[in-house]
Amino acid sequence: MSNHIIDTLREWQKDPAQLEDDEFITPTKEIIELALSYAQSLHDEANAVFTQVAPNGDGGICFEWNSGAKHEVVEIYDDGTAELIRFEGSRLVEKRAIEVHATSRAK
Repeated sequence: MSNHIIDTLREWQKDPAQLEDDEFITPTKEIIELALSYAQSLHDEANAVFTQVAPNGDGGICFEWNSGAKHEVVEIYDDGTAELIRFEGSRLVEKRAIEVHATSRAK
């Protein structure tokens, strides 16, 4: 996981209000902390795959990775549940619930 994703999440954690917009629901501080914990765990395990992070518009956060015809998304929803979605080209090859957990390190 590149440091810019972790740095971005830390900035959001300091001031979630910077994400406020009339067009979508802002992630809560708890969801930002959950996403930060997830990003840090991937970084620690050297699973540096995601290149983008963004609010999903519904109070959650999305991580994305693209490489040629491969596209991967992990979406953490506003209720703390998460889903992994993988595409090869336009074909969905995997979609499943995953577990993400907050740790004290993210705070």
